[in-house]
Amino acid sequence: MSPYQKMIRVLVAAVLWSAALTMIVPFLWMLSASLSNVDDLFSDRILLFPWPIRWRNYIDLFGEIPFGQMLWNSVFVSVSATFGTLFSCSLAGFAFARLEFPGRGILFAIVLSTLMIPAFVTVVPVFLLFRWLGWVNTHLPLIVPAFFGQAFGIFLLRQFFMTFPKDLDDAARIDGCGIARLFLSIALPLAVPALVTLALLAFMGHWNNLLSPLIYLVTVDKLTVPAGLAYFQDAYVSNWNLFLAGALISVVPTLTLFFAAQDVFVRGIVTTGMKQ
Repeated sequence: MSPYQKMIRVLVAAVLWSAALTMIVPFLWMLSASLSNVDDLFSDRILLFPWPIRWRNYIDLFGEIPFGQMLWNSVFVSVSATFGTLFSCSLAGFAFARLEFPGRGILFAIVLSTLMIPAFVTVVPVFLLFRWLGWVNTHLPLIVPAFFGQAFGIFLLRQFFMTFPKDLDDAARIDGCGIARLFLSIALPLAVPALVTLALLAFMGHWNNLLSPLIYLVTVDKLTVPAGLAYFQDAYVSNWNLFLAGALISVVPTLTLFFAAQDVFVRGIVTTGMKQ
């Protein structure tokens, strides 16, 4: 390795370490604050290693508000909506990629055009629709729309399904496979990296969603974690250490899922859209 290449490597490593520290330090401060006394948070010194450590903050968190119920609500909504996203997007993506039907290109262009519509534009009419259905203060407005497709997920899976050679479809049809069997037995197993990628993105999006729960949920027992933390901040604004303890707990599921499926996630992102 030449000295020039060594210097480039050192510079790249320095930039990566600087970026990593920039992201890790706020997380470490949040961890420290969640274990501190509330008075220490407003002192003149920054405490990355609090003493004494107040593990009781996490116990008090569940005593001040129904945080356990909020965690369950978030898990139920996120898992249900993620399943709905995978179900609808895989069907639509497979149809756009592997089936021939009139107007396929125009319909796919219309689906993609919905990505350019800001979500805030549809808030009022969608709320009026769900109020007419009697779904306000239920989890249905957070779950049911996922079963009707999502433009980015459809695009992601369509691009992945298009990487399969056409000979695969022909061979399956010669063996007597219909469209349903082709989808369930051949396309879905091969699309596991893309499905895992979409599942992670969908789960994180629904888990961290704040706007929709604030619009549709009214009672405390229905709130998800992001909305519950917002309520907690308003109701108990002085207990910032408990608020940060709740924020830290809310990060754990998404981090766990990402590290558990990191290899499949990266493979899904890299291979999506590549022709074989």
